[in-house]
Amino acid sequence: DLATLTEIILQIIRRQVPVDRVTAFMVDEKSGTLRSVVAQGLENSVIRLPIGVGIAGTVAKTGEILDIPNAYDDPRFYPSIDRMAQYQTRDLFAMPILNQDGKIVGVLELLNRARPITDSDKTFLDQISVHIGLALELAWTHREVLDRETQEAALKDLRERLAKVDRAELMDELVTSVMHELNNPLAILVGNVDLLKTHLENSDVKERTNRYVETIE
Repeated sequence: DLATLTEIILQIIRRQVPVDRVTAFMVDEKSGTLRSVVAQGLENSVIRLPIGVGIAGTVAKTGEILDIPNAYDDPRFYPSIDRMAQYQTRDLFAMPILNQDGKIVGVLELLNRARPITDSDKTFLDQISVHIGLALELAWTHREVLDRETQEAALKDLRERLAKVDRAELMDELVTSVMHELNNPLAILVGNVDLLKTHLENSDVKERTNRYVETIE
């Protein structure tokens, strides 16, 4: 199980590198986004970020390690995630998760360290990164296979039901399904508009951009 495996990995990291919270993101190449697998403090929510956006998104795009002593001083940091989690991020250490081929498959974020992160800690994280990447990649693939099998079973069930339901019932079910598929990307859009409004709040371009942001919203 992907979430269980990730939680075990994060516990190992916290024992070696004392931090308050760890978030693990996986790269979803199909949608070009990062998706939180385990976000401590947000167990019932999923954080989604476009690759290249935010601190984790920047790490996913560039592969660089970011050691940020004051999260709120960094313009790439999203305070809205703190508000969702009812949490205060002070400092942040973000690094890429690589697979055995050196490809970026995810990002680790370590929040609020109990002591400075040493060179020894960084060596440990660098060495364990490939093992984490391989484990998470296999678990991710396993989840996709299970999801695909579930979808195929649902399609088979739907085909069997098509012969039994009338057109009105079918259209109602189809519209409901389409609405569900639309809601996911719309939720991401609304979330990013909220982040944009937060960033523009004290900006000198707020008045000129307000009507465009409101139109998008």
